[in-house]
Amino acid sequence: MLTVKILPTAYFGSIGYFQRITAAEMVEIENSETYPKQTFRNRAQILTANGALSLSIPVVKPNGSKSKTGEIHTDNSQNWKNTHWRAIESAYASAPFFEHYEKELRELVYAEEENLVLRNLNQATRILSLVDLAPKISIAKDYQGLNLEQENELLQAYRKYKQVFKDYTQEHLENLSVLDAWMNLGPMFRGVLG
Repeated sequence: MLTVKILPTAYFGSIGYFQRITAAEMVEIENSETYPKQTFRNRAQILTANGALSLSIPVVKPNGSKSKTGEIHTDNSQNWKNTHWRAIESAYASAPFFEHYEKELRELVYAEEENLVLRNLNQATRILSLVDLAPKISIAKDYQGLNLEQENELLQAYRKYKQVFKDYTQEHLENLSVLDAWMNLGPMFRGVLG
């Protein structure tokens, strides 16, 4: 029997989140939960010269606080894509693999998809395919339920690597977006996931 892991959606999810994806036989993204505010569903942490920076996608909730995650759309009346791209470019332009993946990363940031779950799913699938990983990910058809403890687990990454603004003698920042490992390690970032 196929083991299925249920995960929430995540905007450029953490390394721990991607570790859970690649460790599962099949992943279903929760789509029917009531959308919780201020979570990694629309936020990502990147490392800059000034420390961790949170990128947040402004969202539209068509049914207010009762909106389901699958109903959430990005608020493109705000100029968030340019802001995110400038921050990502500033943070990772000196990373070893930024030039190699810059085009693909820019396409992910500027993607036209407005549905948050589909945007995030497309990002995760594309990033993993660029490092030759192809996990089975789909959107859950029915409400599966998640709890806070499970969500906190998704932020934990267990492997260290060299970060752009840190050397091996400094504290390794965890809970960063997968962008950090991807830009610093390129295809070798598979090793951080396994």
